[in-house]
Amino acid sequence: MWITDKNFSSIGGEKGTLTFGEDNHFFLLETYLQDRLSLTDSFDVLLGLQATYKWQEFAQFFPDIKTRTANSTGFSPKIGFTWQATDLVQMYGNVSRSFETKTLNNITDLTGTNKIKDQEGTTVEIGTRGGSPLFSWELSYYYAWVKNEFLVIEDPPQSTNFVTGNADDSIHTGIELGLASTIPVEIFHAGDSIRMRGIYTWSNFTFDGDRVFGDNRLPGVPEHLGLVEILYQHGSGFYGGPNVKIASPNIADFGNSLEAPSYTLVGLRAGYIPRSKRYRIFFEANNLTNKAYAESISITNNAGGMDSRLFLPGQTLSVFGGVEIRY
Repeated sequence: MWITDKNFSSIGGEKGTLTFGEDNHFFLLETYLQDRLSLTDSFDVLLGLQATYKWQEFAQFFPDIKTRTANSTGFSPKIGFTWQATDLVQMYGNVSRSFETKTLNNITDLTGTNKIKDQEGTTVEIGTRGGSPLFSWELSYYYAWVKNEFLVIEDPPQSTNFVTGNADDSIHTGIELGLASTIPVEIFHAGDSIRMRGIYTWSNFTFDGDRVFGDNRLPGVPEHLGLVEILYQHGSGFYGGPNVKIASPNIADFGNSLEAPSYTLVGLRAGYIPRSKRYRIFFEANNLTNKAYAESISITNNAGGMDSRLFLPGQTLSVFGGVEIRY
C-alpha cells in the first residue's frame, strides 16, 4: 500500500504552500495452515502454523528528506486437541505462539530514540464445553507469557498525544465462563420458559519483574466482570426480564496508584417475536438506577495517587426501542 500525505498552509481560506510531505509504504503477507488429525472417534489433534512478513517505510520528502524502514518476520505454530468425553461433554486445549508487528506510526521517530519491538507471546489454554437442552456451558482457563507487549498511554493526559512503548515481560492469565439454561415453566401459556444466561471473566494481567513497575497489574481491564440475565419467554413470542452487570475496580495507571471504583448496573430487556419471525419489536432500558461509573479509562504512566482527568463517564439512564422487519 502506498499513501502520500501532504499538508498545506491556509491563506485567506485558500490552499497555500506545502508545509509538510511524506510517503508511507507498507507490504503485509500472512499465511495460515491448519490440519486436523482424528486419532480416535472421539480424540482429534489440531496442528497449525501462521507466518507473517511485514515491510514498512516512512519517507519524508518536505521540508527535509528523511527515511526510516522496518522489517518484521514471525512464525506462530499451534498444537491442540479436542476430546469428546461423552455425548454431552467436550474437553479441549492448545498451546500457541502469537506475533504482532509494530505499526507504521511506531517507526516514524527519525531521531532513533523510538525503538519499538514486535510483540511476541506463548499461550496455554484448556477448557470444556457442553450441555443438554436444559443447560449448557463453556469454561476455559488460559495463561500467556508476553514479551515486548505494546503499551499505549496518553502523554500528557488530555493531550490526544498517544505514545507507544514495550513492556519487558508480562503475564496474562484468566478464566472465561459462560452458562445458559432454558427451563420450561408453562405458567401462563403452553411453551412458556425462563431463559437464564451468565457470563463471567477473570482477567489477571500483570508485569513480570519490570524494572520500574515490578509485578504491578496492567491497567485498563477490570479483574472481574460479570453479566447475568433472566428472561421470561411467552409461547406467543413475547419476552422480557432484568439483567445485571457487575465490574470490579479498574486501575488507571501503571503505577497502580489510581483506580475507577467498582459498579453494578441494572437493566431491562423486552420484546416480541412472532412465529413467522418476519418482524421483531424490541425495548431496552439501561442503568435503571442512574449509576455514575467510568466506562473507559485513558491510561497514564503514574498518577501518583492523585485524581486525574482519565475517566470517561458511562451511559446514564437510557431507554430505547424499535422495530425490525425482514423481507
